[in-house]
Amino acid sequence: MPNELPLHLAVLRSRHEMRAVVHAHPPAVVAITLVGQRIGPSSGPSIFRQCISPP
Repeated sequence: MPNELPLHLAVLRSRHEMRAVVHAHPPAVVAITLVGQRIGPSSGPSIFRQCISPP
């Protein structure tokens, strides 16, 4: 079971208009991480809070 599953389920359960969650690893993002760069604060728990907050 992927460790992201609880996050994806929480999003789907809290936002009934959403019908799917996509987990992707775009090549540009992989390249950024391979050279040791970070992609700002929009990751992990902050995404979770943004996704389940009321619109």
